[in-house]
Amino acid sequence: KAGFESSSGSVLILDDDVEVMLSLSRDVVGEVDSLVTIHAEDLGSRIASGSADNGSSGSGGFSSGPVFLNNDYNPAWGSWSGWSVSNSTDVVTPGYENQYSAITGGGVFDSSTYLVAYGGSELPRITISEDFDFESLMVTNTTYAALSMREGDDFSKKFGGETGDDADYFVLTIEGFDSSDSSVGTVDFYLADYRFSDNDQDYLVSDWSLVDVSSLSSAESLVFSLTSSDVTSFAGSSWMNTPAYFAIDNLVLSDSRPAPAVLTVSRSDEDLDSTLAVDLSADKTELYLPSEVLIPAGSRSVEVPVFTVADGVDDGDQTVSIFASAEGHLGAESVLTIEDDDAAVLTLSFSADSVAEDSGSLAGLVHRNSGDLDSPLVVSLDSDLSGQLDFPSSVTIPAGQRSQTFDVTVVDNEVADGDRVVELVAAKAGFESSSASLVVLDDDDLEVTLSLTTDLVVEGDSLVAIHAEDLGARVASESADNGSSGSGGFSSGPVFLNNDYNPTWGSWSGWSVSNSTDVTTPGFLNQYSAISGGGALDSSTYFVASAYGFPALPRITVSEGFSFESLMVTNTTYATLSMQEGDAFAKKFGGETGDDADYFLLRIEGFDSSDSSVGTVDFYLADYRFSDNDQDYLVSDWSLVDVSSLSSASSLVFSLSSSDVGDFGMNTPAYFALDQLVLSDSRPASSSMTVSRSDSDLSSSLTVDLSVDSTEVYLPSEVLIPAGSRSVEVPVFSVADGVDDGDQTVSIFASAEGHFGAESVLTIEDDDAAVLTLSFSTDSVAEDSGSLAGLVHRNSGDLDSPLVVSLDSDLSGQLGFPSSVTIPAGQRSQTFDVTVVDNEVADGDRVVELVGTKAGFESSSAFVVTKGGTLELLGYINGRFVGFEESVLNSAGDSTIEVDLNSLDQFAESGENGGLIVYLKSGDQLNILGDAISAAPRVSMVRGMFGQVITSNEGRLKIVSERPWQNVMRSGDVNADGVVSVADALVVLNHLALSGSDLSAKPVLADFRGTFPDVSGDNSATALDALLVLNGLALVGVGEGEDSWPSMFSGSSSSVTAIVKAQVRTMENVALQNGFPEKLASVSHPSDDAIRELYSLPNVDNEAIVGESEQSAWKPLVANWF
Repeated sequence: KAGFESSSGSVLILDDDVEVMLSLSRDVVGEVDSLVTIHAEDLGSRIASGSADNGSSGSGGFSSGPVFLNNDYNPAWGSWSGWSVSNSTDVVTPGYENQYSAITGGGVFDSSTYLVAYGGSELPRITISEDFDFESLMVTNTTYAALSMREGDDFSKKFGGETGDDADYFVLTIEGFDSSDSSVGTVDFYLADYRFSDNDQDYLVSDWSLVDVSSLSSAESLVFSLTSSDVTSFAGSSWMNTPAYFAIDNLVLSDSRPAPAVLTVSRSDEDLDSTLAVDLSADKTELYLPSEVLIPAGSRSVEVPVFTVADGVDDGDQTVSIFASAEGHLGAESVLTIEDDDAAVLTLSFSADSVAEDSGSLAGLVHRNSGDLDSPLVVSLDSDLSGQLDFPSSVTIPAGQRSQTFDVTVVDNEVADGDRVVELVAAKAGFESSSASLVVLDDDDLEVTLSLTTDLVVEGDSLVAIHAEDLGARVASESADNGSSGSGGFSSGPVFLNNDYNPTWGSWSGWSVSNSTDVTTPGFLNQYSAISGGGALDSSTYFVASAYGFPALPRITVSEGFSFESLMVTNTTYATLSMQEGDAFAKKFGGETGDDADYFLLRIEGFDSSDSSVGTVDFYLADYRFSDNDQDYLVSDWSLVDVSSLSSASSLVFSLSSSDVGDFGMNTPAYFALDQLVLSDSRPASSSMTVSRSDSDLSSSLTVDLSVDSTEVYLPSEVLIPAGSRSVEVPVFSVADGVDDGDQTVSIFASAEGHFGAESVLTIEDDDAAVLTLSFSTDSVAEDSGSLAGLVHRNSGDLDSPLVVSLDSDLSGQLGFPSSVTIPAGQRSQTFDVTVVDNEVADGDRVVELVGTKAGFESSSAFVVTKGGTLELLGYINGRFVGFEESVLNSAGDSTIEVDLNSLDQFAESGENGGLIVYLKSGDQLNILGDAISAAPRVSMVRGMFGQVITSNEGRLKIVSERPWQNVMRSGDVNADGVVSVADALVVLNHLALSGSDLSAKPVLADFRGTFPDVSGDNSATALDALLVLNGLALVGVGEGEDSWPSMFSGSSSSVTAIVKAQVRTMENVALQNGFPEKLASVSHPSDDAIRELYSLPNVDNEAIVGESEQSAWKPLVANWF
């Protein structure tokens, strides 16, 4: 009081309130110091939102930290037992399809991922590593089980029944097992309990609930089982109806590490005689604390270890309040700071660790561990190996989500580059990047592959293959044609094979055509048989060559526009048995010991049109020169010989050499057989095939062997894929076999060392009609000769049945023959006897036609031309033959052939092929009739022989004559200008002055200089030929031209009826223009143009050679005079 000294007094107030107190040893701890907590977020980072991993990868379980959770997946049924990892949030859908959802809608403490258990074939088990003990875990029901118990379903009852009084329960039993698999105890937890008398106390767990399993701390594994009151019994067995599912999260383990902080819980009681239960609460997403601690009697406090919770989320440092409360005590609060040690991390994963290259696609997942999910996150993707996976360049994780899936496509590169590891990297600024590796399993073994541009080709698009079957159609079974008809050779397609037959000795050289199958008879009498027993590629007919060289070696000449590709050869039976066993003239190859270095070599030499060599190809028909006798060989099968290196050749000449040589030359029989001569031309292949390899290393070339049915397809037996290339393209040609065998399906096989092979299928469409061929052993026969032989041939592919062919003739009473001929099963031809009727009536020579017919076959006819008979060729053949027809007249005497070019036009216009070939012998007469005639013949090589081509308005007639240097249309038209004039006589004389009288008996186009100097037809150029021209002119009073030319010279004739003299003088040093020579033969004549007409360019057929400038390669005669 103012004015007073103050005063104080003390009083003791006795407090009757008690409290609990909290004291932390540290106020800051790191998240890294947590107890080990299995919260499944690490596993969940590899699962797409709203989905689950049920172990379908076949891993057998899941590992997280020191814990392994078992899984048994059955791929046959798509079922599983044990554990699955889930982040499904569906809390409303009932039934089995929602088996992976927890009824809480997510994990513990607002986490995303949790574990779902199902007790099927295996009970769920959790196994820990040593040095860890089980502490606690949190459990809840699944949506499937919860809704089943709450509402009931088709299989399970509603818990509590309709009244709610049924004493139902659903209990989880957790049993611990030590390292010896002995039980260490159990802990029960009721997931649902409806046993209370008061129904209001009944419950079904729908939140995460803590289960203390520290009593099982000595266990190495926990096994989980379920029991229910809802059970069905039948026949001594029982099973639970309630779905056997539950969910767990936040499995807490303890180890020997000390707690990072200690919380001291104290009480203020004066009386410490009794224990005090203190409840503790804290943010369990950050701290692990027991919910209750007990301060023992006699103690004022208790120490509690404080562990942080490692949530794996980048959510920053967190301030956590710990609250303590106890009955009758004032509560307490303490604050602890949790330092977050989680960096912002992306996690990238694939739905599989490995994938087959041909599997198509898989799923990728990118995950963020952000605490703040309010914004979307764009993550960039990249790969370390380009061209292996297709994936988006970025993936956006939507707001509110931690993860997002994306599609990954595996590139099937069809290259054998082995299994490889491809790494995909996810990156975002502010986040640690993540990579995931995927093993791409290579499905490409080292292999070769085949790809055809088309799977169907027509036999007509084939390469030209000379297989002798056309010639064989006129050869009786088990016989040969050795050229005894005197034809000088054989023509087949664009090929001519030479033959020289000596009627005095019955010997031959060059080529014969054979179908003999005798492989056992030795000696000269079996000279026509191939050791293969038939033609190449299962054909009947082949060529046999006699290569002694007297008078000429075997030669094959091809028309222009074709090139040699390949041929097939083998030994004859005669030569083979001689080499194998020896004979009276030749040694046994190898000698008695087998050590003699013997050989039998075929050399094929190519010659161009000027008869200059273009190279050789050698092929050993037998080779005994190897040091190892087991390698010695003698060819007994048809073998392919590649002659494409001689493609510039116009002819091939064949010669033989042998190690067995005597005083008179080679002792080994100089015979071999040939078939399937393949030619190429400018036509493109109707199909091509790409041969590829899958190698990743292309630094070396690769040899690929090709095999195919060579009777149908022509392919090289080997191709080379060059170094640096993955593939090579090969033309594919069909083989024209001339056999009516229907469409064929052919497999093409490819193989290469160290590579898997390949197969491709091609269909060959057959274009061969069923055709009969009828022929006679001679083309003419004398009336009193008695008989001759006939031959009927079929081109059938199927020879299983005999074929009866009917025979008929156009002239009755001329020939005797059977009404039908049967070709036996297994044979293509059959001979029959034809008797000539000598009627003793002077009815002149006549042509008799015999026709062979059979339903389903094109008919064939053969005819006999008697000596002196006349045949109007076009009138005869028109309407009888389809397409190309070749007539070879081997008459007994002179024959006259009339060709009406008007008929040739009609023949061409009817749709037939207007190109016909006629072969004239030296004694034959050709009469050209009609008004459709061209000005002059052109020249061309016709099947390897020099020929002349007569052109009408629509058709062409090719003439091959034994008088090649005589104009077949007008023998006096020497310079082939279409008229006969003095100029023609000048040409003859000029030829004599420059080249002499010799003319090549078998000329080629290179020999032709635009003139036909052989007017007389004696195969030489003499003054007589010039006089014949002048004589003809004199007979018509010095008139010129076609109309006034005597008929005796208007065609090709071997007879000369009149010759007149003409003065011939020599003109020296005549000054002529265009560089003419200083000396030439001339004749006085009023025509001032006669000299110039001499030098007009020859008419060369369009089959002649054309140079690069597209100008004719032929030059005027004067060009070669200097």
